Amino acid sequence: MCDPTYWGATLFFTACYFSAGLAIIPTVWFIFHGQSAAASLGIWVTLAALVHAINSTVWRKDVVNRSPIWCDISSQIILIYSTGAICSCVCIAKFLAFVLSPSARNISHEERRRINIRNYVFSLGFPISMIPFHYLYSPSRFGLVRTMGCEASYVLTWPTFFFFIIWSPIFGMIACGYTGYVGYKLYQWKWKNASPKNSTKLPIVRLAWLCITYTTAAVPLSIYYLIETLFRGSYSSFSINKIRANSAGIEYERYKSKPTFYDVLPLMGSGIYIMFFTFSAELRTVYKQCFWKGISFFKSAFKTKRNPKEHSPKAYISSHTRIQVDFDYTDTEMTGMPAQDESRLSLTRIPTTRYPASPSPDSSGFEDIRFSQTSSDQTLCSSPNALTQLITKTD
Repeated sequence: MCDPTYWGATLFFTACYFSAGLAIIPTVWFIFHGQSAAASLGIWVTLAALVHAINSTVWRKDVVNRSPIWCDISSQIILIYSTGAICSCVCIAKFLAFVLSPSARNISHEERRRINIRNYVFSLGFPISMIPFHYLYSPSRFGLVRTMGCEASYVLTWPTFFFFIIWSPIFGMIACGYTGYVGYKLYQWKWKNASPKNSTKLPIVRLAWLCITYTTAAVPLSIYYLIETLFRGSYSSFSINKIRANSAGIEYERYKSKPTFYDVLPLMGSGIYIMFFTFSAELRTVYKQCFWKGISFFKSAFKTKRNPKEHSPKAYISSHTRIQVDFDYTDTEMTGMPAQDESRLSLTRIPTTRYPASPSPDSSGFEDIRFSQTSSDQTLCSSPNALTQLITKTD
């Protein structure tokens, strides 16, 4: 992974791109379903994989300072990623411990909202609050390493341990305690064929295995990194003026001798996250729905483009339609006329051909029509049923 050759860097950033692309799908799903603990872990693994992918793409051949602002941001994300991911595991393990405990109960909407706010503040807010303290133990602005790109620089002093190194092992041990309790409860649940009392859409067993697997892999690595730093690190006396003497400079490193804890953790975390959730049964259903909706959308758009429908105006006659029939017209057409002295009544004007009155009712084809000398040749009908009296009966 830290091979200084071109192909090693290419393989590394390709894996990071795939990891970020696959991890972001369940992350968005968890965010929209209000599952803050799992969503925060997805945010960290996606960010870390994406940052490593971009860094390795841009600096896979050299250590030229192309984008200092990007390095300022990405180096801090790499610095706090391990603490943020383990804090997310603490939130997941605590949620599972509550769900599987004997005193579990259904969570109301207001309680769930408070839990989500608390989880986001802890898993995202606490690691971000560590960034300003990096000023105390950072001898340079950032570091540049060939094939790996931007990294955070620091010296070993007492602020380094108190504000940075010790938090991953501390929260990791807390996560281990909750995870052990969750594993014990799952074992009891399996043999008793019971079910958790708290109703939730989240797959409890899969989430528990995610927490157990990630904690088992990440916590030993953080403890190993702490021990290695304690026994092999070169310590410096704390002097802010001495440490910040070259704070605007940049540290360049041609090759990295071996992978560090911060290089391994992003790919490992995203791999575990993808394994348990990206191809789960819930998300496979979502993928199918999105696929068929997309197919239906393109089909409807294609049909509309190939066969546009011609909409012709239609006349509708309701029970409140006022019909006015005029004579002495050769063409039969329907036009609208404004209603006279009647509000909220629609008026339809139907011109027809005028027929002379017949002296003998039996010889006429219009048996039900009564002609009379009136002051107007207009017959007003207040109902559509009266229109049938003006239509010729055919045998």
